[in-house]
Amino acid sequence: MTDTLNFYETDSKNLSLRYENADVSEIQELLLTTFEEKAKQNIENKVKEITSLKATGTKTKSGLIYQIIKKGSGKKPTNGTQVLIHYAGYLENGQLFDTSYEDVAKLYGKFDQNRADQNGYAGYPVTMGSLPFIPGFNEGVEMMSYGDKIMLYIPSELG
Repeated sequence: MTDTLNFYETDSKNLSLRYENADVSEIQELLLTTFEEKAKQNIENKVKEITSLKATGTKTKSGLIYQIIKKGSGKKPTNGTQVLIHYAGYLENGQLFDTSYEDVAKLYGKFDQNRADQNGYAGYPVTMGSLPFIPGFNEGVEMMSYGDKIMLYIPSELG
């Protein structure tokens, strides 16, 4: 995700140099169009990821579908252990609805400076064994080991 953000920074610098004699509103319109095109592509890619997960992921008895994206240490946290959860939640249409990742929030146009000022993108501290999330998310978190990164498809009955 950082590479994509760097792309925007680099692209906007190139645009401002390339169009230094242009009207400010023209530059803003060009930047907005570029951002909207990139956001549309991000959403389309996310829809493909979700579709692929639903087709190829592992399905639990409850109906949760998951895929381990990155394997961690293999050691699972025990009940009562404090852990920090990072997440990005998307609807099936690829729209981001919430995230603990600041760069993802910026990428999807959902960044909130007030949240950032309050350290709201630092992850969500929880105690294993008493997770406060929806049932499908709880089930997914309980399957994880330290350092794992997992993608979940949570059907409505687990929401």
